[in-house]
Amino acid sequence: MNYTFFMISSSDPNTPITAITPSVSVSVNGGAFVSSTNSPTHIGNGYYTVEFEDAELGTDGPVSVVITGSGARTWRDIFRTSYGLDSLLLHNTVVGSAGWTLNKLNQFAKLTSVNLLSIIVGGNISVNRHDSWEIPIPDLPDLSGYTSVLFSVKETAEQDDLLAQLFVRSDSGLITVGQVAADSSGNGSVTIGTNAVTIDVDVSETYKAMDGEYTWWVKGFNSGDSSAITIATGQFTIESSGAKVTS
Repeated sequence: MNYTFFMISSSDPNTPITAITPSVSVSVNGGAFVSSTNSPTHIGNGYYTVEFEDAELGTDGPVSVVITGSGARTWRDIFRTSYGLDSLLLHNTVVGSAGWTLNKLNQFAKLTSVNLLSIIVGGNISVNRHDSWEIPIPDLPDLSGYTSVLFSVKETAEQDDLLAQLFVRSDSGLITVGQVAADSSGNGSVTIGTNAVTIDVDVSETYKAMDGEYTWWVKGFNSGDSSAITIATGQFTIESSGAKVTS
């Protein structure tokens, strides 16, 4: 996390302090203050930035910051980060800094390739009808605690999964394509890897999908829960291909 702060003179609040190396201390969830791993960098005009490492902020709760410097007034701040999502995910047996992972996934910086004429650009998955779809999604939290991992492509979050453009589960295979039932559950799958999933849909099914702009979701589901929990999401584009593969 990149954190920005402002240092002013201890004797004149209108004078920024620009030529110092401030000392940064951080307390998470009421714990003892510890020095930050990284040193601040002066941006200009008294503004500084410091990069907080994941290990420094990976505990649920308020974060207190105290920053001091020679000739400068002490900077104090309290805030919360997206790590508060960890507690929600932990109730669904996901472990690790899942809140940080969800926040990071908003950038989708590492989703770079999909096989067979399908591509991911940023957070956008783009596929062609009449192509087999093989879609890897990396950098997810630990998925081993879930009974099933679901992948769906829909117009809205409220739309029934059985009316989705694509609905496939790791435990029961392909369910829906193009708002109709799959010909065979074995024509699609969600394969769970190490902090990743791969979605496969056979070319015999993809022709049913309708061209358009949709939203994709990766969700984790436990048999004792009434609903699944969103792990990652993004934009999904379905386009027509130049020709249909028939043999």
